[in-house]
Amino acid sequence: GYGNVEASAWALQALIRGGSTNQVLKDQIVAWLLAERKGGMWRQTRETAAVLYAFTEFSKALPGSAKGIKANTSLNGTPLEKINVSSPHFVRRFTQTKFNEGDNSLGLENLLDQTL
Repeated sequence: GYGNVEASAWALQALIRGGSTNQVLKDQIVAWLLAERKGGMWRQTRETAAVLYAFTEFSKALPGSAKGIKANTSLNGTPLEKINVSSPHFVRRFTQTKFNEGDNSLGLENLLDQTL
């Protein structure tokens, strides 16, 4: 309902800043917040700001946040792209790839000495 998005974003920040080790709960809040977007956005600027602040705090604790990402990607054993970004988070859209009918396998080979 109205106002739940902002309250949930603040709750996520409180959990993070309070040192909560309940990663499952934090992940569930993030998933719920993402699901509450309408057309790729939240209902008001205030909600959007609260969510973005919470996601910023959430992302700081994710693996790879210190060094960025260096990896190779593949689809069904065929190399797609080498990723080397200083940001700990990235999005790739593989639009020019040929998917098999049925099952497909997306590979991510970590080229760093830390967990992705």
